[in-house]
Amino acid sequence: MSMKRWTNFITKGPKSWNPTLLWVGRVSYYYLILLGLFILYLVQKQQTAAPFIYNNF
Repeated sequence: MSMKRWTNFITKGPKSWNPTLLWVGRVSYYYLILLGLFILYLVQKQQTAAPFIYNNF
């Protein structure tokens, strides 16, 4: 499944699909984005407490 087709599936969704499934798909999609942002926020917040992350560079 290509990325473009996947984003089309998330935004529009195939007509034959159950609306509940589409809703669940959208919710999980946004949940993953929020989770990623939250993790980034935590990493930035704990920069001083976790220097081992930056030792690799």
